[in-house]
Parts: sequence; C-alpha cells; structure tokens
Amino acid sequence: MRTIFFRSLQALAALSTVVLLTGANDAGCGLSSSGGSTVTAGEGGGTAGTGGGTTTAGTCPDGTAPQWVCAGAEGATVSETTAVDGDFRVYRRTAPRAKGGVFVTTWTFAADGAVAGFTITPAAQPAPTAFLDYVTHARLRLPFDGSWYVSWGGRTLADNDHVIARDQRFAYDFVVRNSKSTHRGDGARNEDYFAWDRPIVAPAAGIVVRAVDGVDDNRPAAMNPRQPFGNHVVIDLGNGEFAMLAHLRRGSVAVRAGTRVAAGRVIGRCGNSGNSSEPHLHFHVQNAAREGDVDGLPAQFIHYAADGVDIARGEPVRGQTVRSRWVQP
Repeated sequence: MRTIFFRSLQALAALSTVVLLTGANDAGCGLSSSGGSTVTAGEGGGTAGTGGGTTTAGTCPDGTAPQWVCAGAEGATVSETTAVDGDFRVYRRTAPRAKGGVFVTTWTFAADGAVAGFTITPAAQPAPTAFLDYVTHARLRLPFDGSWYVSWGGRTLADNDHVIARDQRFAYDFVVRNSKSTHRGDGARNEDYFAWDRPIVAPAAGIVVRAVDGVDDNRPAAMNPRQPFGNHVVIDLGNGEFAMLAHLRRGSVAVRAGTRVAAGRVIGRCGNSGNSSEPHLHFHVQNAAREGDVDGLPAQFIHYAADGVDIARGEPVRGQTVRSRWVQP
C-alpha cells in the first residue's frame, strides 16, 4: 500500500500542475499543522478536518485570485512529507514561488486512493525568539553513540520544520540511515528501521524532572498527535536549561522523576511513540520543565564529527551525518 501511494503521487504530478495553474476546485477536507512533520514526522503533525473544496490562504493585492497564483510558478521542492492520519493518507510538498513566498501544497487521499482534499497555503514562518545569540551553558554531548543522520536541524524553515513552534525553535530530529534509506525492506515494521531500539543517553549531567512511559509505539507512517512527545524524558541541566528527549520505545524508559543522571547514562531506547511516523529521536532544549508555553533554546553540542569533520562546538544541520567524539571525563 505504501508503494502504491508513492506511485500515485508521482502519477498525479501532471494533475497537480494543472490544478495549480487553473485553480480548479476539489471537494475534500482541509489540513491543519501545528508542528514539525517530516520524513520522521515531528511533533505537530496534521489532522484531517472537514471542508468543501480547494483551500487557499490569502489573495493577490487586487483581490482577484488566490495568493499563490500571483506568486508565480512553483520552484524546486524544499521538502516532501507523507503521513497517515486516521483513514487518510496525506502528502505535503513545500516549495518557493518564482515571485516570492514559500507555499505548502497538500494532497489528502481516502482509503480507496481517491483524492479527498487539496490545499495550497503559505508556509509557516519561524517563531519569534529572543534567543538567537544564546550560548548553551550545559556542555552537551550528542544523546547517542554511533552515526546518526540529521533529518531536521538548523535555524531556517528549509532545514528544520520545528522552527515554527516556539518551544521547538531549535529542535532536532535524528534518524539512522544507510546511503539510501532509514530502513530495510519496505519499512512496514518498526524493527525494519536502523534507529529502532538504539540506546539514547543523557546529553549532560542533571536531574530527571519528567519521565513518561507506557505510550504505544506507532506502526510506521501512523502518528499519535494526542500524545505528541510519546514516551519521553525531560532533564533539568541547571541554569534554566531543560533537555527533552522524545519518541522513546514503550517500556524502555530507564529513569524516573528525581533520578540524577550523568552524561552518557542510558535513559531509554529509540522508539516510534507519539507524533512520529518512524523510529527517530527528537531532541530540544527549553527554558522550563513544562510542555508548550516555553521558549526553545539553541543546543550547541561539543566534541562530535559532522560528515567526518571534527567539531569542537556546534549545531548540527539537516543532511549531516553526526557521530559523538565525546569521552567520559
């Protein structure tokens, strides 16, 4: 089914162009997005709503056409995502327009493969932040050993879907991949994914302030937006910095609130719980222990390699393969 879905998207490329040029209406449902959804879909995801027809946001200055029409032809794709949302399959493509602006095109497919919805909306903008120049007090090591791939990371929307969310403004998603894929075979099982069940470690010394376990792992491509972080651990690193490590495997969380951890201690194993479409680690630093109404902080890691180049201190970015060079003091 997954393969058929991807083929159907390719077959719809020409139709998509026609719809973009003509603005033809399509009865169906709208989509809402509140966070990072990626190949390793992030913490916001999308939910199928109800609506009638093609949705477009805003109009041209003269009010005669949708905003995306006067923005010109679609340019090179910045990102493409797929996800399962209930009985629907959702495809999103983000791309700039020739005359300015970045737009998200969304196709929604019913279980029988029929097009159930089509939307074009301006891409979200990075959340305002007062912490662009912030320097992390904690000496953070990467929260894993071995080589991992940065699927989302960086300070721009092109590099990081998370930047639209205030609490995840500087978040990362990490997966494990070979030269072609993040999984073996068709990726229908969590066990097919190279990141599945890998140890996740504390990035620095601190005290666990929240440890959640018991959330079921999703099947690949399905998501759980009701419990966005899934099984997760939050560590108080001191100096008003709190590390969030999310989407851990059910039953793997090895700490509890009040546990004092050293850098490098295993706190759980990589899973696919919460608003996640495949096994991966979500990591960010924030300025309070609670969820939601907090500010994300930049997370600079020490002693790691990015694409084979040693980095003394830095922020990994999308597309890099990173590996910890940290050594226990």
